[in-house]
Amino acid sequence: MTRRDNGDFYVFKRGNSWTARVRLPADPTTGKRSRKSFSAPTKKEAVAKARAFQKILEQGISTETRELPLSVYMPTWVDGHVLSEGLGESSRMSYQQMVKKILACIGNYQIKNVTPLVLDKLLLIDESVTQITVRRYTLLKSMFADLVLRGELESSPFNRHKTPKKPPIKEARHMETDEIVELLAAVDGSSIENLTKFLLGTGVRIGEALGLRWADIDLDGPIPIVSIRRSLRTNEGKAVFTDLKTKNSRRSIELSQALVDVLNAQKLTLDAMSIVREGWQDSGLVFPNTVGGPQDVRNIRKVWDKKLKDTSLTDVTFHTCRHTHASLSLMKGESIFTISRRLGHSDAALTMNLYSHLMRDQQSIAATAMDEFLVKSV
Repeated sequence: MTRRDNGDFYVFKRGNSWTARVRLPADPTTGKRSRKSFSAPTKKEAVAKARAFQKILEQGISTETRELPLSVYMPTWVDGHVLSEGLGESSRMSYQQMVKKILACIGNYQIKNVTPLVLDKLLLIDESVTQITVRRYTLLKSMFADLVLRGELESSPFNRHKTPKKPPIKEARHMETDEIVELLAAVDGSSIENLTKFLLGTGVRIGEALGLRWADIDLDGPIPIVSIRRSLRTNEGKAVFTDLKTKNSRRSIELSQALVDVLNAQKLTLDAMSIVREGWQDSGLVFPNTVGGPQDVRNIRKVWDKKLKDTSLTDVTFHTCRHTHASLSLMKGESIFTISRRLGHSDAALTMNLYSHLMRDQQSIAATAMDEFLVKSV
């Protein structure tokens, strides 16, 4: 049965799929109005696709999209894609950064003129194929698949192009014991001392630490915990808080007594700064900037690089602290499942791929586990 919806389209079910049919603006010559159909397994998906297409029409973009250059169509398509897929602010910003790179390379090409040779240019943005290379490629491929689905194109140039292979996941760089000591000595007494200790002690990402609020921390319960619920990113010079995307990335982390002491020291530091710093704003952040507001990650990195400049740790980053936390936990016998949950990975398989090299020597334990039963008494 046909069902009218708010807006200039209607929705109906045919077999096992739903279709949302949009009425296009009247042809200026004939006055007739044609229609565009969007099908999906669920009603919600079909409606989302129709609304995304309506957004394009509302912005005055011609329905003859194959004639448009990528630079005109792709930014609008990405906005619609984020909306229709129900993606968060973090994904939107990531896509926007990828779109900038794509358009700087091939943005002047009309959609109809994007060929496999043009796609080769896209792959040459980076010196070698990286994870971000594949992600850009996949995003553009999704756009063309959507154009084919909508009937704007008969086929996608990606059908005749070999998809680049994802590069193998590199072994995670972690610090040895002497390097950890050197790092802590380098940041001792600095504005990033407590932040560095927190990163090492929890394994959280830098953005998650900078987005942390005191309201997310419980130091007085039987088990001190910190709840990771959001992240801070810098987008075009502005601090943006984004909710974490997946169920596993939204997590609670148990704190050691040493970390409780670090957080209590951080609280005392902020209390003192609130008194002496002019223009102080109480944002409730655990690791704010010098006047209490959200940090700019770029400024934090400058302090980090300055402190490590004269050490042997010039290749160490904030993310190295995360890998070090996971590596040391694994080497001390913590289960891969617990580490995966603590890091907020999507699944334990990702954790295994990152840290499998640390488990090679542990096979000797399994190899000898049954020896006491298998070796006969003399």
